[in-house]
Amino acid sequence: MDPITQAVLPDAASALIEVINLNQPTSRSLYRKLKLSLAPFLAEIKSPGVVQALLHKKLFQVALQRVASSLNELLSAEYVKTQYLGILEKDASKRSSGFSFLRGVWSPGDEEPPPGKIIKSLLLCAHPILHIFHHLIQRCDTREIDLKQLLGRETSQIKNLIARVKHWNSIVDEMYDDSDSEASATEAPDPPSLELIFSKEDSVPYSSRSLYEILHQNWPCGSDAHNHNGRLGLCFEAKFCLDPRWASTSHINDNFLMLLNGPDIRQECRVCISTSG
Repeated sequence: MDPITQAVLPDAASALIEVINLNQPTSRSLYRKLKLSLAPFLAEIKSPGVVQALLHKKLFQVALQRVASSLNELLSAEYVKTQYLGILEKDASKRSSGFSFLRGVWSPGDEEPPPGKIIKSLLLCAHPILHIFHHLIQRCDTREIDLKQLLGRETSQIKNLIARVKHWNSIVDEMYDDSDSEASATEAPDPPSLELIFSKEDSVPYSSRSLYEILHQNWPCGSDAHNHNGRLGLCFEAKFCLDPRWASTSHINDNFLMLLNGPDIRQECRVCISTSG
């Protein structure tokens, strides 16, 4: 599908919902089904996942193409062209009038082509009536659009559009359902809390937390821009690393490295373990 039609569809669908609400049609159930199908369509059509799918997946491109074709066929060509042509002629008359507030602002290069030429150029688009309808709703109040004349009495075409929009909504739902299931299948379960497993005071979590608190409160900050009384203060992470010369049987080399990270700081310190009193 061409990008222009893809951009036109959401505005056209939104305007159609407004026209239905304002006109309060007698066949409420059918038009209500149309509105309810267009609501999720509008909610998802510009989401990043759907945009990517339209770029790379033929299934999505074909489904949206069918929605555009159905909407183009549903709209009354004669009514849409007549309404838009009337607006163009009215605007052209204002610009040519001596009372136009645009006089003195518009230059010859700013003037629009004749209304008939604009309509003819839009009729060359892939979905011409849909494009003309998009231009129409940009320049008129939706309260001025008559629903009966816009859609006519062909209920089969309305049902066809509903079916195609629902199909589009279903493949979008399937895409997100698949991504959710893939994420849940690949995600590892949350590890158990170490505090629950090692609850004694000589446990690894307790000892490491105590060590961190000591350094957090007493290790000098290496940034001159910070002011927290010489303490580390804003450090939010401590990474512990075994010294390459680590030997658990020798107290001489019982030390390890620790990287302290925080806003604008990255410090390294060596911690020595001693059992001497």
